[in-house]
Amino acid sequence: MVGETVSILRDQTALTIISPGRIIETPGVVAFMTSALSSNGINITQVISCYKDTIFVIDRKDTPKAYQILEELIRRMQ
Repeated sequence: MVGETVSILRDQTALTIISPGRIIETPGVVAFMTSALSSNGINITQVISCYKDTIFVIDRKDTPKAYQILEELIRRMQ
């Protein structure tokens, strides 16, 4: 199994959110964002969260809707 490709997902997009440093002390931010996306029908195929960067990998066709959802969340949280 080493080096074997399990599957390939085509037409994926990575949306990157760069947050202020205080995100480290704020519990549930990633859960809040993933819940907002999933409750709006956006399937997340990969999530990567490291310090201030949160990266969501989603189907390319969902990109405009996901961007709009995340942008609205960010505006409300400011």
